[in-house]
Amino acid sequence: MHGIRAGVRSPGQHEALCRGPARVALLVPRQPTADDIEELSRLLVANDDTLACRFVELLRERGMLPESIYVRLFAPAARRLGELWEDDTRSFAEVTLGLWRLHALMHDLSPDFLGGASRRASSHRGLFVPYPGEQHCFGVFMVAEFFRRAGWDVWSGPPATVDDLVGLVSSEFFDVVGLSLASERLLDKMAATIRTLRRKSRNPDVAIMVGGAVFSGDKAVLAERIGADATAVDGPKSVRQAESMLAMLRPGT
Repeated sequence: MHGIRAGVRSPGQHEALCRGPARVALLVPRQPTADDIEELSRLLVANDDTLACRFVELLRERGMLPESIYVRLFAPAARRLGELWEDDTRSFAEVTLGLWRLHALMHDLSPDFLGGASRRASSHRGLFVPYPGEQHCFGVFMVAEFFRRAGWDVWSGPPATVDDLVGLVSSEFFDVVGLSLASERLLDKMAATIRTLRRKSRNPDVAIMVGGAVFSGDKAVLAERIGADATAVDGPKSVRQAESMLAMLRPGT
């Protein structure tokens, strides 16, 4: 099985951009603004690897909490990078580099994010991966972080092929399988894969969640059309959705 191991974060292969923990001021927690999102997006595609890191450190020193940075800064900045490529403001190479830097920033912040909440023990196991062939991985790895924070045993990492994905789900027990997709061109293939996963899953009651740009906004109905049980909107909501589904499937667990 290539690329998927328990508890491994794909961004961990990158060298850390930030050195040491940020000094967090004891202030009333502030939330990212639209200007913060725009500035981070600009710095992510700048020629200096350290600029975006310094900006995030500054926000932390001013009282911004890791969860706010994840959900209200990093996620919108990733979407903004996509917009910059779609309107030809930035090249594919620049946006790819920017997303790489964003992965590295999330990896640097991960210890504080995971340690910032009282983590409860959980017997649940989840697999959260981009659909094979999908190039956009940032969102699903962020969702995986929230499940880790909630105490889940999380497997993540991009599967090389659909066969790899099916092989893992058939050999390992997962309560939830989360798949991310950005492009509609793979929707039919994803639907077929979901049917195969249900048929071959080691867990006959596996719950399938989907997320990504293709399911955003009024396109959420596509999730039901391809056979998924739920749509992952963001990290916190995804955890609540998954645990609600499991509570209905297995009351008292």
